[in-house]
Amino acid sequence: MRYYFITSILITLFISKNLLAQEKVDRGTEIQFLNISLEEALEKSVAEQKPIFLYAMMINGPCRYLEKGAFSDKELGEYYNEKFITVITKLNWSEENKFKDKYSITKTPTLLYINTDGSLIYTYPEGVPRTVENLFSIGKQIYGEELVENVEEPEANPEIKLPFKVVCFVGGGLDQTTLIEENTWVKIAERTNFDDNYNEYGQVHYYARYTNNQVQLKVQNSSTRPYTDKFTKVKFYSEWSTDDYTHNVGESKSAQISNLSTGDSKIFTYSIPSGAKVFKIG
Repeated sequence: MRYYFITSILITLFISKNLLAQEKVDRGTEIQFLNISLEEALEKSVAEQKPIFLYAMMINGPCRYLEKGAFSDKELGEYYNEKFITVITKLNWSEENKFKDKYSITKTPTLLYINTDGSLIYTYPEGVPRTVENLFSIGKQIYGEELVENVEEPEANPEIKLPFKVVCFVGGGLDQTTLIEENTWVKIAERTNFDDNYNEYGQVHYYARYTNNQVQLKVQNSSTRPYTDKFTKVKFYSEWSTDDYTHNVGESKSAQISNLSTGDSKIFTYSIPSGAKVFKIG
């Protein structure tokens, strides 16, 4: 009987480890994410007395950018793996998802900090760069190790040395802020393309320049497939702002592309509205 009891424990431990291994998702990141349900996440949170760090994602450029960037930092990974139940959920807007429904998730990537009772502690602010420093700061705030105001806010109204500063919103995320030059193409952003199996098949590069009181945007397809973009628009603003509806000047301009062949590029030219100083794509 005793031998049977010990064997049962060993079998149970073996099965538990296998189940845990199946729950882990290898995203190539230092943060070790678990692909588990809301109920399982809360149960684990209560058992280990740790809050949940939820990463809601889709197969897109901003999520991949985050995974290759901040999520791949070793020290950040060690901290989050120790302090949080790190959970990943892949969204499909047409399908039911309890995380999405409960926390009203409407875009990706979304980063949430959730208490053991399922209440929301903190939502990573939109427009704030998803840097290692900011993620560390928020994590420490959750544990009372730092003050909330230490989160780095977006730079407001920076000095504009040339007529335009380009703020690139590509694929829904704030990728970078770049000063464009007169009569010289400056690379301002790039979008990595993925197939349905999350395999990369190349990049599309965005360039801009200021010339003759006009702004030109060049889109270069360096991927291995034709490129189509039905959503990108160009907007002008009188001041730098992360709010799309603040300081806007004139109407949005189209920057849509249909079946741009591999190796080809397309140039868009826009007249500058009176009073505009900032040029954005998104």
